[in-house]
Amino acid sequence: GIFVRSATPTIRFCTIESNDAWGGAGMCAFAASPTVSDCIFRSNTAEGQGGGMYNLEGSTPLIERCSFEANTASWGGGMTNTTGSDATVTECDFVANITLNVGGGMYNRSYSSPTVTACNFFGNLQTSNPLGSGGGMCTYGAGTGGGPCYPLVTDCLFEGNTVNGDGGGMSNAYGSYTTITNCV
Repeated sequence: GIFVRSATPTIRFCTIESNDAWGGAGMCAFAASPTVSDCIFRSNTAEGQGGGMYNLEGSTPLIERCSFEANTASWGGGMTNTTGSDATVTECDFVANITLNVGGGMYNRSYSSPTVTACNFFGNLQTSNPLGSGGGMCTYGAGTGGGPCYPLVTDCLFEGNTVNGDGGGMSNAYGSYTTITNCV
């Protein structure tokens, strides 16, 4: 995959496919602000977080018109935003991503407040953990080293997501103050 640390690259019209890593098998942004547009993140596998993309340590990526398909991770199959990372995600599709624990499509935690607009979360799956949550999206603010999260989710579709525990479409808990507007 792609690793971006303390940089601001523009990545366009790429297919990032079949990569393996502990975190961010498709892409890992560490204290970075990449612009990613019109890309496909497909069939990437992370042992830890963010099968498709892992944003951490204050990253502020701009992600537009991308597709996150069939990625797998223990947390955040399609994408994980953590430790103060405020991604802007617009017109993206999160389809058939798998998480073992929480956040099939997207997982947000620890002071991370993404802005998610006009995105589709379809057919994402949480497996393994009977207490798992958030087939489409999961936001947990608190936890070990965590803090509140304030995601903005607008004009998004959550359909056909499956979870063993709570929140097939979306789960918000433990210091999550998500604002949801005009979503189905």
